[in-house]
Amino acid sequence: MRRSIFMLAIAMIASAGVVYAQEVSKPSAPPPPPRMDTMRTPPCILPTLRMISPQMVQTLSLRLNLTDDQKTKVAALLEKAENDIKPKVEAQTKAGQAYIDLLINPNATKAQINAAADKTMKAETDVLTARIDTLFALKGLLNAEQNKLLAERLEQYTSPWRDGGRAVPQPPAAPANAPAK
Repeated sequence: MRRSIFMLAIAMIASAGVVYAQEVSKPSAPPPPPRMDTMRTPPCILPTLRMISPQMVQTLSLRLNLTDDQKTKVAALLEKAENDIKPKVEAQTKAGQAYIDLLINPNATKAQINAAADKTMKAETDVLTARIDTLFALKGLLNAEQNKLLAERLEQYTSPWRDGGRAVPQPPAAPANAPAK
């Protein structure tokens, strides 16, 4: 009885291994490249400053080694900035929706679409400018070492937006003795 259970277990493991080997040996197609027409053009900078928000006070406190006094000031600064930015974000959202509505409207004129696009870009600029103002107010609360740590965090946050949000493929290196073309 034990022997038959043991043999059954071995047979099951062996058959699973064959199925696994068959799955592994199947060639897998590489994922399709991202569509350039659906990617936002770099530098796509609005999201890069999302870390400057009240929800990030605890993280900033830990990452920047804030004192209790700094933590209190940073929390107040970010809370006030968030309240000031909210209407600008709402205006940005409305402007973007109005642009999309005109874009898909078969009766919209070029002038209307251009005006809506300009309004959308102005709204995005207003949001970005407010976030930059907050960033510089935050920097004013930090010492030199903390500002260096903040710059490192910003570098980490912005890495997805570098090179258009994708890795830039490097051409293979030519062999040293390859003839020049």
